[in-house]
Amino acid sequence: MPKQNILVTGSQGFIGKNLIRELNKQDAVNIFEASRKNGLNLSEKNWTKNLPEHEIDVVIHLAQSSNYRNFPSKADDIFKINIASTFELLEWCRKRKIKKFFLASSGNVYGDQSSLLKETSRTNPSSFYGVSKLAAEKISQSYQEFFQIIILRIFTVFGQGQKNMLIPNIINKIQNDEEITLAKNKGILFNPIFVKDFIKILIDLISKERLERSSIINIAGNNKVDLKKVSNLLADHIGKRPIFRITEDKESYFVADITKLKSIFDGLKFEDLNTSLKKSIPKKEK
Repeated sequence: MPKQNILVTGSQGFIGKNLIRELNKQDAVNIFEASRKNGLNLSEKNWTKNLPEHEIDVVIHLAQSSNYRNFPSKADDIFKINIASTFELLEWCRKRKIKKFFLASSGNVYGDQSSLLKETSRTNPSSFYGVSKLAAEKISQSYQEFFQIIILRIFTVFGQGQKNMLIPNIINKIQNDEEITLAKNKGILFNPIFVKDFIKILIDLISKERLERSSIINIAGNNKVDLKKVSNLLADHIGKRPIFRITEDKESYFVADITKLKSIFDGLKFEDLNTSLKKSIPKKEK
């Protein structure tokens, strides 16, 4: 079979770096990266003019604004990268007649809900970031006439090398003897997914046949846990007791139903949560 040409945006992000590392092990793919490292700034208009002239089979659009938490001060950057760059890339794909387009979306499109989040659950994002991701989804779905659209609603990916996200922030707090706030003595309920498992799923989806022309798939782990349990597991590996501050605030619920994901992959397996949490702790410098 001929090699597939795969274009990846956001290849210098946490997920992107892990994806590129694994794709480089595949003999049947050629990889093209779209990132600032390669002189491509997705916040600029007409950035696609600098994309490679090679024929591309698959596009994996991982790029998102690094300012996603900074609303409204960085709303313009969030809009340009999360929404406008997605539209421009879709148009480029239409003209280039690609076969498959992956959009990295987020579980945040569901907003604040208190039940298991299914792909058919209502979407009601409570943040500008969530709104931008939902807008990108809707725009992408409009292009299903031209190529296959696969939207990945991602929930709490974690792993070594990640920064400024939930699990690395908890690791830092334990190591620095800082308080971890727990609503109702539990904190957020969620089902995190180890980056190694996420990347395997994504790579397998590239070659997966018989997916719907336009698919939305929740990507999350297999274990529903609360923040207290995760903190205690991490603390055992770090060798320090976590310091908890208990509040009466309502605990958050961010649990994805992954029934659809499991139906796509017969016998889907995940790495043990405790083992993957241990692997996520930065190694001490010698």
